[in-house]
Amino acid sequence: MAKKVEIRLGDNPSNNDYVAFRPVVPSEFYANLTSFIYRTTPTSGYVTIGATKLDSITNLFNFATTYYSSYAWVSVTQVTNGIDILLNAPDVTFDTIGTPIVGDLTLSFIDVSIEPFTRDNIILSRSPYNLDIQPTMAFDIATLNMKVYRGTATTDAPSTDTFTLSKSVIQAGQTRINFEVSKFVNDYCKSNIPTFGTTGVHTSTSYDSVWLDAEINAYYLGTKIGTSNKQYLAIDGFGYHTELYNPKLTKNVLSTNTTHIVYAGSDYPLYFVSKDLVSITIDGSSVSFTLDDTINNQIIAYVNIGSYISTQSSFTAVFNYGATTETHTFIVKNACKYPLYNVFFKNKFGFWQSIPFNLRSKSTINVESSDYMPVVSTYGAYSLQSHNKKSFQPSAKEIITLNTDYIPEYYNDIIEEMMLSEFIYVENNGVYLPVNLNKKSMDKKTKMFDKLIQYTFDFEYSFNLMNSVI
Repeated sequence: MAKKVEIRLGDNPSNNDYVAFRPVVPSEFYANLTSFIYRTTPTSGYVTIGATKLDSITNLFNFATTYYSSYAWVSVTQVTNGIDILLNAPDVTFDTIGTPIVGDLTLSFIDVSIEPFTRDNIILSRSPYNLDIQPTMAFDIATLNMKVYRGTATTDAPSTDTFTLSKSVIQAGQTRINFEVSKFVNDYCKSNIPTFGTTGVHTSTSYDSVWLDAEINAYYLGTKIGTSNKQYLAIDGFGYHTELYNPKLTKNVLSTNTTHIVYAGSDYPLYFVSKDLVSITIDGSSVSFTLDDTINNQIIAYVNIGSYISTQSSFTAVFNYGATTETHTFIVKNACKYPLYNVFFKNKFGFWQSIPFNLRSKSTINVESSDYMPVVSTYGAYSLQSHNKKSFQPSAKEIITLNTDYIPEYYNDIIEEMMLSEFIYVENNGVYLPVNLNKKSMDKKTKMFDKLIQYTFDFEYSFNLMNSVI
């Protein structure tokens, strides 16, 4: 169980006031008497007494941060009236020392339960996600301190909380308080489409996901009675209503369908969770990878399946997670009569997937303008060549109508995810251009009733055709 050291200042310290403790951490080969001693004119190894108590707290925080900077399993946070030092190791103990405190300071050691990070700790942040606390004793207030950040878990966490929430018990005997957190993290994992890599394993972008360190505290009559620390990774995905409370990932490879239609010469990213991944085999050949599942943009990675297409008509990608294996099959086609348009969108897991549209397409230009009646003259002389009616600030939007090929029925789920996506792009001559889907409804077709399944969609480019001044 991890430990947290809470150091609090009752007043601005006097010369030689201090706190001292000796943590012992066998798993980290660490045992060291730690002393934070205040001095009016400090030399190396001492903390400066500030002009105010707040200044002294800031000086203590800066000193402790530097002191523990080489230990990735230690993090320091500045809080009201002091600092917290989290020793994130399961075997932390504290040896007895002589006089641990001198002056108006307090020193407390708190047991901290830190839930290990698993796939179930991934938040689909477009759907509600609730964190809760259920103390085994009476409590009246719960607080949630959230740190939202990117990079390496824990070591890149900010020194101060990003958000702080508080809730009070609203009825006698209440045993649980919930905090809804998805709205706080969703804005941090929005990203535009990247340039996809070629063969091999590639990391997601740093903006595709975000860490959330959540500390929930319970209080009774002003006294803290318990603390729970959990770590999550938020991605820009969602769950369906039928997936109930706090929807979770049900698979490691982040695609609803396991059989895919891919056109030669096209990018086709397939995203996956790297945690516990043992091996990847594509078209019978092993794909090497080196991924660190403590870094937010490496815990989710991808392979560009399009880079593995040569002359084969189909092939598989096998992801081995030890206890489970997930296999995806790719049917390879070639564009023929009509130009091929690949529509990329964020799927329900919050990562990029594409649907090919390879039948007839057409473009429509919609122009909007205002008309006005000017003076019919040229430098004051009446002119038959002057416009009696002029267009003012004309602007144009282009709409492209695309048709899918005849597709299998299981592609209905993927098209549904495209319609629910917040980010859609059309690949046009190798360039990804942002579009908005004009169609707001879809009649799901089935093989039983419709025989052949094919869809038509209108996409409006998300920019004016003319690059105007205004």
